[in-house]
Amino acid sequence: MLVGDSMRIGQILTNYMSNALKFTERGYITLKMTSTKVDSQHLHLRYEVADTGCGIAEDKIPLLFEKFSEIDIGASRQHNGAGLGLAICREIAGLMGGRVGVDSVQGIGSVFWLEVALPVDQSASIPLSVAEAETEMDRPGEIAQLKILIAEDHPVNQKLFQALIAHMNHALTIVGNGAEAVAALKREDFDLVLMDANMPVMDGAEATRHIRALEGVMARVPIIAVTAEAMVGDRERFLGLGMDDYIAKPIDARELAAIITRYGGKAEKIGPDSGRETGRPAGGQPQRSAG
Repeated sequence: MLVGDSMRIGQILTNYMSNALKFTERGYITLKMTSTKVDSQHLHLRYEVADTGCGIAEDKIPLLFEKFSEIDIGASRQHNGAGLGLAICREIAGLMGGRVGVDSVQGIGSVFWLEVALPVDQSASIPLSVAEAETEMDRPGEIAQLKILIAEDHPVNQKLFQALIAHMNHALTIVGNGAEAVAALKREDFDLVLMDANMPVMDGAEATRHIRALEGVMARVPIIAVTAEAMVGDRERFLGLGMDDYIAKPIDARELAAIITRYGGKAEKIGPDSGRETGRPAGGQPQRSAG
């Protein structure tokens, strides 16, 4: 039994895997964990995500883990971002006393790695904090089942949302871009929208503008930005775009649960005529009296 932050380690590896999927058109992607050293108090682990993607030029490698250092690794790719994901991975690893890095050859592939030394739990019992966190995630909270729309273009992140929200017993609909999110809200009611900020076809900001211009209760559905842009002032910027709040990547399961509890179901409560335009209560929930 090891003592450590398994969720944060998972977030780093999810980021690595997401990037590997984006930039590997053929070949393979592998995830490997090895023990590099063991002593009476610590187990030294090395995680590697290897791919046969486009690789990275040698002079660009030092920029990868810096903030706002998005690099061009292929004009044909349709992916973009704020350049914060790998920088956050580096910060998380540092807080755990570990380190991150990459070995890459342009045109051949890359190996992104994480090294961390985890204390050995001599009692072989689950730490109380871990048990409490798992219990907290298993509780759906004091809200009914919600219909949640997730706009996210990366398959790995879609799977992550499915896994995290499965503990909360809510109904999920997942779309791949902002245009599909707007179309979904025109077809049916939702209680909450989790909107990725950077997507192809239509990004989160434009999708939010279209949603706020809709007729009916769905124009007021709570929209939560999901983004790697977690700097001072970003929350105010997203609010200015018409969103209600934001949650930063990598996703923290407890923060996600809290924001779903905070905003879920609020669309039907905004305004005295909520749900009147569609002939049914917002979010597909049973009609409740004002009292």
